[in-house]
Amino acid sequence: MNASTSPTPLLADHRTLKILERVVAEFDLYGGPAADALNDGCFCIGLNRDDLRGALASTVGEPDLFALIEQCCPTVFAAHPVFISDFHVRQMRQLMNAVESVVALGLL
Repeated sequence: MNASTSPTPLLADHRTLKILERVVAEFDLYGGPAADALNDGCFCIGLNRDDLRGALASTVGEPDLFALIEQCCPTVFAAHPVFISDFHVRQMRQLMNAVESVVALGLL
């Protein structure tokens, strides 16, 4: 790796430091400001769809799996990371448990 392609350390970026300071200052497991701060200002590396396609093909052994997922479930892989609070995770878990309970009744 030459000097022009060497990665810059994450903490060397002044803007990243400011975002991290905001996340730490606003961290709240119940309201989610930390997740909001990360979503608003995170300079995260996006998903490399070609790498994912290759990994799925080589791991699962189905070369067309990625195309099938893209066709049937185009939003299953986010282009960039999305952060959610513990509060929202608990809400989603409660909703899934409720749906599973209703389905288990066998009335549908």
